[in-house]
Amino acid sequence: MSSSNTVQVAISPESTPGTTDANPVFEVLRTTGQPGFGGTPNTVLPDEIRADSQIDDTILISEDVAGDIPFQASFGAQDTLWAGALRSNWVERPTILNTAPDTEITGVTDVDDTVAVAAGGAAFVLGHLVLASDFTNAPNNGIFRVSSSTGTTVVYGGTPTLTDESAPPAGARIRVVGFEGVTGDITATTVSGNALLSSTLDFTTLGLVVGERVKVGGAAAGTKFDTTFDNGLCRISAIAANRLSFDEVPVGWATDSGSGKTIRCFIGDYLRNGLLETKVFTTERIFNSHSPATYEYGNGMQIGTASLELPDRNPISGSFGFQGRTLQPYVNTRFSGATQTPAPANEIFSTGAHIIEYRFDGNILTANNKINTASMTLDHSLLTKTEHGALGAAGFVYGETNISLQLNTYFDDKSFVEKARVNGEASYFVATRDAGNHIWTMDCPRGKVVGKPENPGKNSFVFANLTMQSLRHL
Repeated sequence: MSSSNTVQVAISPESTPGTTDANPVFEVLRTTGQPGFGGTPNTVLPDEIRADSQIDDTILISEDVAGDIPFQASFGAQDTLWAGALRSNWVERPTILNTAPDTEITGVTDVDDTVAVAAGGAAFVLGHLVLASDFTNAPNNGIFRVSSSTGTTVVYGGTPTLTDESAPPAGARIRVVGFEGVTGDITATTVSGNALLSSTLDFTTLGLVVGERVKVGGAAAGTKFDTTFDNGLCRISAIAANRLSFDEVPVGWATDSGSGKTIRCFIGDYLRNGLLETKVFTTERIFNSHSPATYEYGNGMQIGTASLELPDRNPISGSFGFQGRTLQPYVNTRFSGATQTPAPANEIFSTGAHIIEYRFDGNILTANNKINTASMTLDHSLLTKTEHGALGAAGFVYGETNISLQLNTYFDDKSFVEKARVNGEASYFVATRDAGNHIWTMDCPRGKVVGKPENPGKNSFVFANLTMQSLRHL
């Protein structure tokens, strides 16, 4: 018997579209199935007329290689797929990872609070917060503030108690996750707009960009503002040496001197559409209930569509729609030299447990205008190139990229609908956080809304069903 519960799906980038790389590394995906995935032969009936009025044959004319990979969203598990869908590259914070023991990271010494690295140390600058993980000795794991660096060293400030480690293991990692001021250095202000100010920390050296979100405030009392509303997600609008300006802040943002505090701020990797990167993959499906296992490979696979569903009090889910060139179906040996990496194991996001912030038109949604359900769709309008001598596609050309949002909101406030009536611009933002404190956000900074309130019948709520067309952000 062939069980759906034993099918594994993975992807590997292709350097040459349509050809699997030598010794490919397949990234295992977390999926809820693969409906319609694979090759679909297309046939036609012959036009010949037979004296017995029978059909003599069918004619194979082409094969469509396509299908959807649905998922339930969790932190990190769909990163490669989102990069393919948005035709972009993740902008990652400085990271050094040991691929083998004592390679990229070669030691930790307590006497000078230093991590020795083979290269790349200079990307870790004064004020950066570093998350160190998977070192052999527990004191070497945690969050540390960088005090200085060279190409081959990263030095922690504050005299942490480390343990000498001469050969850190494979998987040991240091990664920039934020920044921190010295005691009393970072303050919150409302003068000339909402912002963070510093006396010594230079915000322009930290790799920040306009438009990204910053989580202000750490977990401990000494690392966050006393003003509760100054600790939260803020969007950067301008960056100067000693001023970090925001155009979106938590409701209630106020001046706070941060006296006696070492204020922490957290930043993450981000992805923007519009860079026009073409991402092409080999897909691999393994039917493990067969003996021996059966392997299926799709080549030249590109993501033409994507969706994200945020239902009422249910898991956040979605789907990526692939189109490909050729299919190598049903072989009993894996591609030569293939290896795999596991999928991240973070918990699945749900709208009931994990959404921490919604914004519409820059305003945090209040009790009078809540979203009941929401969804996002993306369509690249892929054009298929065909040629004689090939059953499958010869390639694909991207058409217009259309991203739209569907918002089902309670009609307790007329502001949403007023935007729709005047063809007004708006923005949309949602943030989720899992139990591991991983924050994942989606930001549509510019769009236009259409829709109206609808009454479904008695004993029900009145909803305003809106569609927001995403537009190029100027």
